Amino acid sequence: MKNKEEFQVKFQSFLALVQEKKGVMSREEAEAFFAEDDLNESQLNMVMDYLASVKPVEDKFTEEEQSYLADYMEMLTQLKPERDGEMADCVRGVLQQDPQARERLVELHLSKVVDIAKVYHAPGLYIGDLIQEGNVGLTIGIGEIQDEECEMDLIEQAIHREIKNMLDEESDAKEKDKTMIAKVAALDESLTKLEKELGRKVYTDELAADMGITEEEVLDILRLAGEELDDTQESNK
Repeated sequence: MKNKEEFQVKFQSFLALVQEKKGVMSREEAEAFFAEDDLNESQLNMVMDYLASVKPVEDKFTEEEQSYLADYMEMLTQLKPERDGEMADCVRGVLQQDPQARERLVELHLSKVVDIAKVYHAPGLYIGDLIQEGNVGLTIGIGEIQDEECEMDLIEQAIHREIKNMLDEESDAKEKDKTMIAKVAALDESLTKLEKELGRKVYTDELAADMGITEEEVLDILRLAGEELDDTQESNK
């Protein structure tokens, strides 16, 4: 949905739905609402930022996470408050390779990282990890600044991007774990069956033939399962 007018109309419908749900809406529900609209990155970030602004703080944070957030926000209160025009001054300093301006620009965006991290929080995800990854994105975004005009969008997009990348990597790792668990279970079932049928230890090529995979894949699964290769004889060829 590249058209700004169309997006504003749909966004207003989204706001009404969030209000109807009394602010209780997950990131997945928000993404599903706009699933067919092909939002660009700025539009999607706007949706997520709004969701963070209305999301009840108490919804899914564990006691450990609440303690972490309290300590982290307390740390942020120790930073100097932003003065008028300071953000623009820092951007100009960054463009001039001023390390102090860069450090201060990071400080001025730390609370924004927390807001964005809360959007992506879900059971099983530690809020501290999300904030840490968001801070990595913050640093990357500041490093990508090339002019004074695009600073805010550029930095926020980098924060969103790095958190999303972390979640994608975790999702891929979980899928791989599930796949390997299934393979280990299938190998164990095949091994038990063949040992019973043959009345002896089973060769890897026999396991491979029974499971419809290569011997190398059988060996990989055995190693993953922590099986000793002596327990399963190598190929009888």
